[in-house]
Amino acid sequence: QSGDSSKNELEIQLKKLLLTKINFQTLYKENRFEVDSMICEQPIINMDLDLTKKKNTTYDGLLLEKKIAGLIGRIKMNYLGLLNSNITINAKGKTNNNAFNTKGNNFVAYEVSIDSAQSIPIQIEKLQFAIKNFQETLKDGKYNISFDSVVYNNMSLTLLNFKLKPTNKNKDAEKRYFSIPTFTLTGLDLYELVLNKYLKANELELSNATFINNYLEKQSNTKAKSIKAYLNDFSEQIDLETIRINNGYVKNKSINTNKEIIVGGIQSEISVNEIFDL
Repeated sequence: QSGDSSKNELEIQLKKLLLTKINFQTLYKENRFEVDSMICEQPIINMDLDLTKKKNTTYDGLLLEKKIAGLIGRIKMNYLGLLNSNITINAKGKTNNNAFNTKGNNFVAYEVSIDSAQSIPIQIEKLQFAIKNFQETLKDGKYNISFDSVVYNNMSLTLLNFKLKPTNKNKDAEKRYFSIPTFTLTGLDLYELVLNKYLKANELELSNATFINNYLEKQSNTKAKSIKAYLNDFSEQIDLETIRINNGYVKNKSINTNKEIIVGGIQSEISVNEIFDL
C-alpha cells in the first residue's frame, strides 16, 4: 500500500517466484530491491489507483507512473517475466471509474527501474506482451478494433497486427477496413488511457498500412476517400499532434459501379491542423 494515500493498493499472489543475483548490499544500505532477473509464474496482480486530481494543482502527465511506483517501491532489474498472468487495475477519478483486466498473458520487460522519487518514476527499456484475441468495439458500435500483441518502449506504444472492421450492427452502405501491421503511438498519456480510456499522444505512425473504403457513388459524382480523410478518421479517435504513414496502400471501391482507385507506396506526414483543413 502506498504512503501518499490509503486509496491506492497493490496485492500480488503467485505460484512460483525465481530470482537470480540478488544484491543484498543495496537492499540493506539503500532500501532498493535489485536483482538480475525475476520470473513470476501464474501471478495474480490486483491494483487500485486513486487518480483524482487535487484542486489548484497543475496537470501531471506522470501521475499514474508515480502512483504505481509508490506502491511497488524502489526496484531495479535487468529482466522481468510475468508468465500466464492475471492482472486487474481499477482506476478511480473524480467523476468516473475504469477497470483494465487481462488474463492468461505473458509480459516480458527489460532494464526495469522503478523509483517514485525520480523525475521519471518508471523506466523500462522494452516491454512486450501478447494479448490473446483482443477486440474492442468503438463507442458508436459500428466498428471493432483488434490487435494481437503490444510493445511498450519509454512512452511509445506499438500495437502489432492492428485491424479495424465493421461490426454486424453496422448497416451503413459505405464501410471502411484498416489493416496495419505496425501501429505506433509516441508520447502516450497513460493517465488518460487508464482512467478515461482516451487515447492521447504526440504522434501516430502507421507502417505498411492498408486502407479500404467501399463507398456509394452518387449522381453528384462522389469523390473517393483521400488519404487526408483517412487520417482525419484517426484524429477523431485519438488526440494527436502529428500522423505519419510509411508505405501506405489505399483502395477506394465504388459499391454500385465497381470502379476502383488504388494508390500504393504512400509516404505522408501531416499535422492535425492540416487535417482539419480538408
